[in-house]
Amino acid sequence: MEEAKQALLQLTSRRVTSVNFSVEDQVALIKNTDDLEKSESAGTNYWHCFMGVDLRRTEIASVSYLAQCWCGTALMGYSVQFYERAGLSTDNSFDMNLGQSASGVVGVLLSWALMGRFGRRNIYLTGIATLLVILVTVGGLGVADPGLPGPPWAIGTLLLLHTFVYNTMVGPVCYAFVAEVPSTRLKIKTIVLARNFSNIAGFFNNTLMPRMLGIHSWNWGAKTGLFWAGFCLIILVWAYFRLPEPKDRTYGEMDVLFQNKVSARKFASTRVDQFSDGAQIEPADSKA
Repeated sequence: MEEAKQALLQLTSRRVTSVNFSVEDQVALIKNTDDLEKSESAGTNYWHCFMGVDLRRTEIASVSYLAQCWCGTALMGYSVQFYERAGLSTDNSFDMNLGQSASGVVGVLLSWALMGRFGRRNIYLTGIATLLVILVTVGGLGVADPGLPGPPWAIGTLLLLHTFVYNTMVGPVCYAFVAEVPSTRLKIKTIVLARNFSNIAGFFNNTLMPRMLGIHSWNWGAKTGLFWAGFCLIILVWAYFRLPEPKDRTYGEMDVLFQNKVSARKFASTRVDQFSDGAQIEPADSKA
């Protein structure tokens, strides 16, 4: 326990330790969480990720990770192609692509501030809904006369916006869900499974995208946006009903919420007492 306290102090900034911080309370909280999970399962293996309440936690981590590939991100790397079709030179198209990368960096930095202030669930739902609108618009522009210069310009610019929104609201937030939703005893195994599902989705993308955009293959062009918009809609519906809010929750509180099968939409408002016998929850609208 003393070594744990020393390790915790080394991992904590002086600004935090100087204001209402008790290393004894923090270590006690960690131990209580660990004891709570030990009481639920003694030994663990990968099958435990698909058993009981952990199945739901594995689903949330895996689908949120997989959604990174299936919310239209496969289109982000093809904005250069649309700019060239609009008549922009190869060099200028490449410069615009660099601008797209820069907007992604800015989006990631902005996501730090957003996640510290707003709930992960709200940010994620807003981001997915925005990406859905962008993809539908891109797909609609793909129906326009291919000889017109305006639509390719608009498509390339919308893909820049797609990159910014994704890197601000969806991409980085996924890693918060993957880290915070699994139980501490199954965290590594759950992350491994989630990452493998994401890799499978990546194979799917790499197989389809050249065919969708290739002028000597399916040649869908910007209409590909409608295909990914369909997946984006599915992800949005799933996230609304299945994605919980882990912000400001301890791992022990998350365990209690999952054990009691609290609805994802009520995670943020439900009060939790993990230190009482049996670990109790109390609805936010309760008068008790």
